[in-house]
Amino acid sequence: MKNLIYFTSGMLSGIILILLLIVTYGQSMLFDEKESKYEFEETTALLESSAKKHNWKIPAVHDMQKTMRSIEKEVLSERIYELCKPEYAYEVVRYDNERIASTMLPCRVAVYKKSDGKTYVSLMNMNLMGHLMKGSLPDMITKASADIEEIVAPLFK
Repeated sequence: MKNLIYFTSGMLSGIILILLLIVTYGQSMLFDEKESKYEFEETTALLESSAKKHNWKIPAVHDMQKTMRSIEKEVLSERIYELCKPEYAYEVVRYDNERIASTMLPCRVAVYKKSDGKTYVSLMNMNLMGHLMKGSLPDMITKASADIEEIVAPLFK
């Protein structure tokens, strides 16, 4: 009985510790934010050019400042880019059991200004997400992640 109590309390302590770590560090594990070495407009132009150079499509750009103005709210400049490489997207949508990952399509990159006047670029940690997948998804996500890193690399200090 005593061993069961020790085991149970150890398990509960471990679960609580893991939950605390996820709450404390989860955001920094899921997203990567870096300061751009360029102003906002130049950063967005270079991102668009780099994506095209790497044969990625840009099916949509969401201008969040414009969107917020439409509801009479003011925010600093921000654009969210949807980036797609059809060859990679095909790996997600071709099999029924992998279509569940379609919500990750297309890849997104955000460019925004902060109140410090600097421009930042943020991405999802696709490698982490890929390690949680199965089937052909981990390999495809690793390749897509490497491409996205190459696309944004010229923007950073």
